[in-house]
Amino acid sequence: MHNISVIEIDVNLIDCEGRVRPADANTVSGLEVDIAERGLRSPIEVAKIGGDRYQLVTGLHRLTAFKNLGIPNIPAFVRTGAVDDLTLDELLENITRQDLSPLDQTLFAARLQALLSKGKGGDRRSDEFQTVSGTVWSEEAAKRTGWAASTIEKRARIGSRLAPETVAAMRGTALARSQKELEALSKFSPPIQANFVRVLTRPDRPAQSVAAAQRELSGTPQPKDKSKADGDLQRLLDLWNRASKATRDAFLAKIEEGN
Repeated sequence: MHNISVIEIDVNLIDCEGRVRPADANTVSGLEVDIAERGLRSPIEVAKIGGDRYQLVTGLHRLTAFKNLGIPNIPAFVRTGAVDDLTLDELLENITRQDLSPLDQTLFAARLQALLSKGKGGDRRSDEFQTVSGTVWSEEAAKRTGWAASTIEKRARIGSRLAPETVAAMRGTALARSQKELEALSKFSPPIQANFVRVLTRPDRPAQSVAAAQRELSGTPQPKDKSKADGDLQRLLDLWNRASKATRDAFLAKIEEGN
C-alpha cells in the first residue's frame, strides 16, 4: 500500500512526458468551467522524482485545465513508490474504461505488457514475456483487468507495432475506432503506415479501409460492386442449385403459367 499525502504543487514542476494518450481538448474545456466555478474537487496524483520535481501519475486533464486558467498551484496526492509501479496502477485502473477508443486500448495494453515484463525473462520475439513469479504477463494482466489473456495479447501486439506518428495522425478519426483496421495497419512498417494513414484520413474521398488504401497506392484496380440485378440473379441461382427436382419442376411450371 502506497503512503499518500496532499500538498499544493507548482504546476510547472510536474512532468507529463510519456503519457499513453494526450489530454482531450473538449474534456479540458469542460473542466476549466467547473474549476473556475467550484474549484478542484479531486486532487491529481504525482510521484516525487528527485529535487523539487514530480511525475504526473493521474490527472492530466485537471493539470492542463489549471495551466490554461493560469492557476499556479494545484492540490496533489504525493504517492510514494516506484514510478513504474504507480504507472501500472493507473493503467490497470483505466484500461477497461468504456470511453477508451480501440486505439487507446491497444496502446494501454502495449504499455501494460512493457511494465509487467520489464526486466523479466522470456523470449521477446514470442511475446511470451514472464513476470517475476514465472506467470506469462498476459495471464497476470487478465487477473487484474477481467479481460481474456488472448484479448490483451492481441491488443498489445497491435499497439506495440503502431508508430507514434501513425498514432498521432489517427487520433480523433474513424480509424482510431476500428480494431480491425488498426490490426491491418499494424502489420506494415512505419513509413508504409504513414502513407496509408494519409490516404485513410484525407478530407476528400478518404479510403474506406487499409485494404482499399493499399490497392490505391499500389495501383491495383478497386473491385467493382455488383449491381442489384447481379446480386438477385446469384441468389436465384443459389436457390436453384439447392432445390430438389420436384421444387425445380414446380418452379418451371409457374414460369410457364406466367407466359
